Amino acid sequence: MPQKPEDLTVTNKNLTSTEKAEQFRQWVAHFSKTSVSLPSEASRRENIYGYRGT
Repeated sequence: MPQKPEDLTVTNKNLTSTEKAEQFRQWVAHFSKTSVSLPSEASRRENIYGYRGT
């Protein structure tokens, strides 16, 4: 499992915003680009909001 962005460096607070963004990109790159994490039905409005969204 990929590390959390905050786990990539001990001195995360001393990094510039550019360095933090690069670490985040590196972390995201570890995830599969082809797999879908949720089925399409999970993003349907009625499944998100239930009876309140209809």
